Amino acid sequence: MPRLALLLAFLVLTGAAQAADDSALWQAAYALDKPGKEEAAEASLRKGGAAAYDVLVKLARVSGEERALALAAGPRACMMFAMHRMGSHPGQSALPEKVAKLALKLLVETPELRQRAETSAEPFDRAMALLAATSTPDGLPGAVERLRQEKEPWLLLWADTFVRCAMMQAKPGTYAQTLNDDARSLSERAAELRDAKTCQEPSDVDAVWVDRLASGTATASGWSRSNDELRVPVRAGPGESLEVAPGCAVALYEAVAERGRYLPNLLVPVATEQWLAMGARKAAGARAAKDLARYPENERNLLAAKLVNAGFDVPVKVTFKVDGSFVQDETLEAAARQGQPEAKAAILQTVFCRDTSGGGSVKLLGFVKGREAADTAFKLASKCPGARAQATAALLRLKDRRAVELLGPALEAPGFGRDALRSALMESLTPQVAMRLRALAEKKTPGAEELVGQLKAAQVMKE
Repeated sequence: MPRLALLLAFLVLTGAAQAADDSALWQAAYALDKPGKEEAAEASLRKGGAAAYDVLVKLARVSGEERALALAAGPRACMMFAMHRMGSHPGQSALPEKVAKLALKLLVETPELRQRAETSAEPFDRAMALLAATSTPDGLPGAVERLRQEKEPWLLLWADTFVRCAMMQAKPGTYAQTLNDDARSLSERAAELRDAKTCQEPSDVDAVWVDRLASGTATASGWSRSNDELRVPVRAGPGESLEVAPGCAVALYEAVAERGRYLPNLLVPVATEQWLAMGARKAAGARAAKDLARYPENERNLLAAKLVNAGFDVPVKVTFKVDGSFVQDETLEAAARQGQPEAKAAILQTVFCRDTSGGGSVKLLGFVKGREAADTAFKLASKCPGARAQATAALLRLKDRRAVELLGPALEAPGFGRDALRSALMESLTPQVAMRLRALAEKKTPGAEELVGQLKAAQVMKE
């Protein structure tokens, strides 16, 4: 076979082998959150060296670089991490956290990988190396010293916050004492960057950020406070951020509004923080109230309530909802401030029915003999929808005739009282209640037919 053909065959075979190796690593990474396969997957990735690390960080970064770093860091007492770990829910995939943690573990356990990450062209890798340094003996001082050469703004800002957190958590006598000069230098550079990324006054409004906000490639969300300074953060991605001060908020908002996009998140934090100077608050609140009709419909009522509660007049009537399971305190307060007469009755009901929707204490009235307990249960059933089923259960146990008429409404919206109601029927069924329950079952009242079946099966109710 000619030499060129041999070379081509070698390249094809090695390329195919490399692709097979990569495929196996990706399959192992995806198996990290599969029950029964985690250990084998982790063992396979541990043998993969730099190639395995690259696969892990690619997966980890999909959910956002700062979140990936927070997941890798684990439950450390740093607010910078906590904000990215909030919002998880049962059933959510554990894969992002598992790949991030394993990538960090490989760096901690493998000096060669760590050195590679320290000099990587990717700022994320350098951030991971800094994170790993806190888990290696005397690793952080050297890592902070290397930051003297760091040029990436995002990484410098992230590292400053992380290093200060690590120093506060360090035990006395450890590296915290040796980091002062380098950490101070890092903080000074970070402060300069933050100043450069702050829109302080109307004259500081940058057309670049107006374009980003108007096009939706940047978002304004939340607020932060340091001493007596409020900032509204605007983000366009890692390293692309702007801190908007109260003096700049209205000017930036107006510039974006001229482009047809209305962003209440730039104004409402300024308008509603009462410790701010009244001039900045008044301007922000007045403009937000003026543009209220331009904001998304699903947000409008709550935004109006926030403005009213902060002392501003709005051109709409704030609506509120009180249903026993969810009380909108903010909108109810705003309605009361607007002088809505129906708000008074709702507030009295809310206070009377407090803590009755989810707890089981109302049903215990059924074990307190006497007229007072029965009257209390009836009043709760009448005024508090969320407590109706439990209160009816109490009346059933007390053999109070008022339970007969309350049984239908209680079955229609039992909430957390379904089990209490069934138990009371099982133990305290009377002929009158049985007749009422059969009638409700014939009318197809929700849950009535099922209860009749259960009572018959338990031989509490006759066929």
